[in-house]
Amino acid sequence: MTTGVEYSRGLMVNTMEKNHKQLNKRIRERIDNKFCADDNDTMRCNRDGVGSWERFDIKKDGDRYTIRGGRNNKLCADEGGRIICDRDNAGGWERFDIRPA
Repeated sequence: MTTGVEYSRGLMVNTMEKNHKQLNKRIRERIDNKFCADDNDTMRCNRDGVGSWERFDIKKDGDRYTIRGGRNNKLCADEGGRIICDRDNAGGWERFDIRPA
């Protein structure tokens, strides 16, 4: 089963259910349909396949969500023109609104 959720900057969060227990979250850019990666200094949506850097841990945090990148297991933040995954703690910039696509 695959479900899609659209992030406000035009990114798709795809959840693939595996063996009815393990969830694997990937993020795709909507226009080019490329996978996004935690690429150290920014989230880049230019990948054709999914490896460890293209996997994200997305968790509900109150009425918003936190996104943890796959490269160094750091929280992602919205820095007003890019998303960067380099944070240890969740503040306002590290919480995202996710809505159905």
